[in-house]
Amino acid sequence: KIRFMMVVDNFINKNELKDIKKEMLHGDFNWFYCQKSLDYDKKMQPMFQHIFLSDDKKSYKFDLIKNLLEKIIKKRKVNKFLRVKSNLYLKNNKRKSHTKHTDIKNFENYETAIYYLTTTNGSTTIGNKTVKDKENRIVFFNGKTKHNANIQTDKTERLVLNFNYIN
Repeated sequence: KIRFMMVVDNFINKNELKDIKKEMLHGDFNWFYCQKSLDYDKKMQPMFQHIFLSDDKKSYKFDLIKNLLEKIIKKRKVNKFLRVKSNLYLKNNKRKSHTKHTDIKNFENYETAIYYLTTTNGSTTIGNKTVKDKENRIVFFNGKTKHNANIQTDKTERLVLNFNYIN
């Protein structure tokens, strides 16, 4: 079990990363607009998302991240993915932070991983620590640890994959 968090750089092969990014940013990829990153939040926090897996239902692009999922399964001895989604944040003209939250309400013991597909001046705050956006970096942490996105002001897109799983 993860006590707090573990950061791993250069997580997957560069060509795999390039293929995933190309498909998500330039391919036939469905992004869905959300005014708020959390249903229950009052704050406007616009972003786009694509849900690869939720309630055992897979998206039409699920195979795009198969190798990445296999690598996570090996690294963290994953028994089951609860949810896998991608978030796309567009450049903001001033620093904004989303609301601190946990991803899944009805599970006691699960882990969360965030995989960064882009390097930006954005970051993720996990508990009281900050993990900077760095392409091909992944951070693993206890799913009950509150976290939030800090939106970038330098690059057009900030692209992350978010995994919730039990091991």
